[in-house]
Formats: sequence, C-alpha cells, structure tokens
Amino acid sequence: MIINKQTLTLKIMNKLTKTNTPKNCTEMYLEYVNDWLTLESMAEYHNLEIKDLERIIEIGKKEHNTKSNTPPKIMKTFKDLKFNPHPNDLEDAHAIIEFDNGYGASILCASFSYGGKNGLYELAVLKDGDLCYTTHITNDVLGWLNEDDVNEILLQIQNL
Repeated sequence: MIINKQTLTLKIMNKLTKTNTPKNCTEMYLEYVNDWLTLESMAEYHNLEIKDLERIIEIGKKEHNTKSNTPPKIMKTFKDLKFNPHPNDLEDAHAIIEFDNGYGASILCASFSYGGKNGLYELAVLKDGDLCYTTHITNDVLGWLNEDDVNEILLQIQNL
C-alpha cells in the first residue's frame, strides 16, 4: 500500500480528533502561532512526533494564508459614525453603529461621559442593540478615548 503525505496527515489528524484537540490543520497552525513557544512542547502536549506536527503546521499555514488572500471585508471606522445630539443635552454628541456580527457600539462625547468635558469619547459595546458587558473587550464602558482608540475598539468589536 502506498501512503502519500495527505493520507499520512489525515491519519495524524484522526488521532488528534480522538483526544479533544483542534480538528483541522488551520486550527493547529493557529494554536501553534498563538499559544506555543516551541514545536517540541506542542508536539509533546499533543503526543505527536515533531515531524508529523511540522507537516500539520505547514498545511495549516498554507490553508490559513489561502483564506487570508480573500478580499477583506470593509471594516467600519470612526469616519463612519453619524453623531447626533444626545437627547439629554443638545450640545452633546452620540452615535450608534451596528456590525454584521450582531455587535455594535454606542459612542458618546458628553459633559457627563468619561472624558467628554475634554472632547474625548466614551464607548459601550452593544449586542443585538443592548448593552453588552460580557466580551473580552470590556465588562464596562470605556472612557477617555480619542479617535484612534475608538477605531481600535470598533475593529475589535467587528472581529468578535
């Protein structure tokens, strides 16, 4: 019987799926990039030969890069915000933005908001239009933000 590289990789991946580990090469590649310092320690953890793990990571990297070459979705930024007067004070500015993933943000620059008196912004994460305090981004509102800070957080929310 002839065993090609793809068959060998499938056998290795089948072994991994029986041990509650990631089930595809891309996930293994991303696990390696994000969580491990050495191939040796990751191979030991997953009970794999280093050469087998190298092959999985090589395939995963190619798969990941192929997916990464698809046109990026257009991310919304501070420039896309439409500020309106806040109902409590017409001098204050408020914007709500929603994203395709069901999340959004409420951005406020008001005399009563964190940083508002200094022309800075306060941001709250929204989920399906309601305040959301359960993301890794924050468990509260974020205050004292400049435009660049707001942009960074908007990108994080869109990637949830």
